Amino acid sequence: MAHENTPLVIGPQWEPDGELLIPSLAGEMTILLKSSVRLVLVSYLQYSLPFTGLLFVGRLGIDELGAVSLGSSITCITAYGLYQGLCSGMDTLCPLAYGSGRPDLAAVYLKLTLILLTIITIPVAVGWWHSQHILQTMVSPNIALLISKYLRISLLGLPGHAGFEIGKRFLQAQGIINAPIYLLCCTVPVNAALHWWLIHRQQRGFISAPISAALSNTALGAGLFAYMTYFRIGRTELRSPSVIHAGAHWWKLLRLALPGSITVLAEYLTFELLTVGAGKIDDISLAAQSLLNATVAVALQLSFAVGTSVTLRVATLMGQKRPECTKLHVRVAFATTTVVGLLNMVLLMTLRFWVSRQLSTSVAVQTLVVRTMPICAIMQIFYATAEWSNGVLKGLQMQQTAGILSLICHYTVRLSLGRSTSYLIV
Repeated sequence: MAHENTPLVIGPQWEPDGELLIPSLAGEMTILLKSSVRLVLVSYLQYSLPFTGLLFVGRLGIDELGAVSLGSSITCITAYGLYQGLCSGMDTLCPLAYGSGRPDLAAVYLKLTLILLTIITIPVAVGWWHSQHILQTMVSPNIALLISKYLRISLLGLPGHAGFEIGKRFLQAQGIINAPIYLLCCTVPVNAALHWWLIHRQQRGFISAPISAALSNTALGAGLFAYMTYFRIGRTELRSPSVIHAGAHWWKLLRLALPGSITVLAEYLTFELLTVGAGKIDDISLAAQSLLNATVAVALQLSFAVGTSVTLRVATLMGQKRPECTKLHVRVAFATTTVVGLLNMVLLMTLRFWVSRQLSTSVAVQTLVVRTMPICAIMQIFYATAEWSNGVLKGLQMQQTAGILSLICHYTVRLSLGRSTSYLIV
C-alpha cells in the first residue's frame, strides 16, 4: 500500500501500480492539479517567511520598510535565488533518474548539488559581511547600515536554507511533497511568533526580521534532515558511488544548473534594479516599489508552483520515454497556467486598496501603490505563461535556451518599460 513516504515514481512508470496507462486529458489534468496544489502550498508557506518580516517591520517606519525589502531582495538574489537556480538541475535530473529506474543517480545529483551550494556560499558570505560600503553608493547611509545588519545576521540561516532546498527537491522527485508542507506549517507560525515577540516584547526593532528568518531557515533544514533520517528516505540510494568518480554527472548537472541560475537571477535582479531605481526618485517611491515587489512575488508563487509541477512531470515522462503523454501534459499545463494568470490579475485588481492599507501607514505610499497595481495585475498573464514555458524547457533539459530568453526579455524589455512608465505614474 502506498503512503506518504512511498515514491510516486516506481520503476519506469509514474503510477504506483506499475501499469503504463494510456494518456488522457482527465488523467493529466488530475496529476497536474494534485501536484500543483501541494507545490503552491510549499511556495506560499516558504515565501511567507521573509514576507512576515516586511509585514511586521514595515510599520516601524519608511526607512525600515525600504531596508527590510532591499535586504530581503538581496538575500533572494545573491543566495536564495542562486540556490534555487543551482537546484534546478535536480528538478530535471532527479525525476528523470527515477522515471528511468535509476534512483542511485538521483542520490549522486543530490550530493553534487550539496557540494556546489557549499562552494557558492563562501563568496556570498564574504560579500554580505562587507556590503555596507557598496550599498552606500546606491541608497542613503541609514538604509545602507540597516541592510548591512540584515545581511550579516541572515548569514546564520544560509546552511539551513540550502539544506532545505536540496532535500525538498530530492523528495519532490519521488512525489513526496507533503513532508515539506508539514514542516513549513510548523515553522511559519513560529516565525510569526518570533517576529511579534522580538519586536513588541523584546523591543529589538529592525533586527527582529533577520533573526527570525535565520532561526526559521535553520529549523527547516534541520527538520527536513530529521524527517529523511527517521523515515530512512533515500537510505539505499545514498550509498551510490562516490562523487569523486562522478565526472560525467558533474558536467551534466552544471550544464543545467548554471543556465537555471541565470534564468532565476535574471528575474530577481530586475526586481532589485527597479527597486534601486525607485529609491533614486524618493523614499515614497522606494517604499511603494517595495510593497509592489512583495505583492507581485506573492502572486507569482502560484504560477511558479505550476511551472515546477510541469517540470517534474515532463522530466519523469521523458525518463519513461512517453513522448505522446508529454505533449498532452504540456497542452494541459498551458491551459492551466493561463487560468492562473487571469486569477492573479483579478485578485490584484480587487485587493489593491486593502493590500496598500495593510502594508503601509503612509497615505502617499498607499496612493502610489493603488495607482500602479493595475499594471502589475495585467502582467500576471504574461508571467504565468512565462513560468509555463520555463517549466517545459527545464523538463526537456533546455535550461540554456530558457536562460538566454530570460536575459533578453528582462534586460531589453522589462527594464526599458519600467524606466519609461515610472515617469508616467510618479
